[in-house]
Amino acid sequence: MSLEFQINVVARARRLIAAPEHWTVRADARARRGKRVDAWDSRARQFSAFGALLRAAHKYTRDSYRANRIARAIAANIRWSQGHSIDIFELNDHSASGTGHAKVLKAFDDYLAAGGIVPAVLELSDDSHSGLQ
Repeated sequence: MSLEFQINVVARARRLIAAPEHWTVRADARARRGKRVDAWDSRARQFSAFGALLRAAHKYTRDSYRANRIARAIAANIRWSQGHSIDIFELNDHSASGTGHAKVLKAFDDYLAAGGIVPAVLELSDDSHSGLQ
C-alpha cells in the first residue's frame, strides 16, 4: 500500500469527522438518531476514527474485507506516528471528558503532516486495494 494511498485515505477520513457532530464513540458509524450501522452504509452520518478510515478505504475498494484490512494497517501506522502510544480505538473512545474528537483530529493531522512516514510502515500486498499504487 503506497504512502500516497494511505495519505488519501487518512485525509478523506479526517474530512468525514472534521465537524464534531459527524464524530461518534463506541461504534464505527451511526445513522441519524444514533443507530449503529456499517461505516460504508449510505445511512451513516457519524463515524469514529476507525469508522472514518473504514468509510474512506471503502470509497476506493468497494470491498468491506479489503477496506477493513487497509483501515487496520493505517490505524496501526497512525498509532506510531509522532509517538502515539495508544491505539486509535482507545484514543477515540476513552479520551478524557470531551477531548476525544480533538485528539483524533490531532492524530490524523500529525500523520498527514509527517507525510504518512512512520518508523515501521505496515505494508499490505499490492492486491489489498483496487490497483491504486
